[in-house]
Amino acid sequence: MKNDMKIYYSISELSVWVRTFLLPNPFEVWGAVKTFYIGEFQIPVPTLAINILCGQFILYPAAFLVTKKYYTRGVDSPVKGCVIFFLFYCIFTGLVYLMSMAKFAKWAIISIILAYIVLHCLVHLLVNKIKGQVVGL
Repeated sequence: MKNDMKIYYSISELSVWVRTFLLPNPFEVWGAVKTFYIGEFQIPVPTLAINILCGQFILYPAAFLVTKKYYTRGVDSPVKGCVIFFLFYCIFTGLVYLMSMAKFAKWAIISIILAYIVLHCLVHLLVNKIKGQVVGL
């Protein structure tokens, strides 16, 4: 168990570094600063700040919720949970990046989210079917 926690902390640290420094900022399509208009007021917001806020308040919770579908705390290894969380965080960042390539058009956002949900459900059904066949169900 001690070695398992060492591996968990190593993967967790690596995950933080990759998420912080290696994953792309999908909001760079707006340049260095995105100006938001509220009435006649202009509010310039750095796209790095938008990326951090999106990561903290949208991507992180979304990845955490999906991770809970595949990982049970106290039952599964913490390493498994850490790897699954990192995988889904990267997937969600990639989806936001795809949306940014279409300049965050409503049709692109809706299409990408629906495609992800359908694909996720199909993969989940396929995995369950394979598991069922393996144990003879």
